[in-house]
Amino acid sequence: EAAVASRRATLILAQKDIEDLENELGRLLADETLNAVENIEIIPVTLPGTDRLTVDAKDQLISALKHSPILEQARLAIQASEINVRVAENEALPKLDFVGNVNFNGGGTTMHSGTKALTDGDHIGYDVGLEFEYPMGNRLREAQLQQRRYERLQSVTELQQQADQVGAAVRERVRAIYTAHDSILAQRVAVAAETDKLK
Repeated sequence: EAAVASRRATLILAQKDIEDLENELGRLLADETLNAVENIEIIPVTLPGTDRLTVDAKDQLISALKHSPILEQARLAIQASEINVRVAENEALPKLDFVGNVNFNGGGTTMHSGTKALTDGDHIGYDVGLEFEYPMGNRLREAQLQQRRYERLQSVTELQQQADQVGAAVRERVRAIYTAHDSILAQRVAVAAETDKLK
């Protein structure tokens, strides 16, 4: 009786796992007739294949590194930090600006004559010039430049760490595929042995 109760508890847990996997499969199929509200029972019409699936870990790793949204976000962060470095480099340089100004003056003895002179452009003044700025010492901008360079190095380091994590996850998934296949074969042998034992 203890053995039967133990096997019944194992069966209940196995049935729960099957229902969870059916719900997950229904979600992955994205079928409108399948939803998580109703009970889903998926009955396979053919036996699952037992051929060993060959997965090219290198190809999967390249694909994951190319299409991972986490790595794409890290690459965009590096591009943003490089732009910040260029801006900081430009701000650390001496500044030379070309400045200009145009003035419209309406001179006249009456309001009408002043307005007419303004609209006709009789009294226009022009100012042009160059402004040169050379900061002495420039410690603030140099410190900002060093900070932006450090942020760029930090972004590159974060990309490398994310790439390592993606690579480890891919290798783990590949091992999980092979382990699941071997486990299925072992379970089938165990089921056949138990069936012979029961007979």
